[in-house]
Amino acid sequence: MNGVSSVVLATGNDTRAVEAGAHAYAARSGQYRSLTRWEVDQDGNLTGMIEMPMLSG
Repeated sequence: MNGVSSVVLATGNDTRAVEAGAHAYAARSGQYRSLTRWEVDQDGNLTGMIEMPMLSG
């Protein structure tokens, strides 16, 4: 969340609301789950993805 919070703050948005939404999203199944997924692609490179709700405007 450090990088996400930095971008949210730099763009003048409410960091507390974004962090609360991300944490609620991570716990939506009743258990706290990771927001990221990591895999090794066919070329052997480590690739990552983050999934979280954000309002874009």
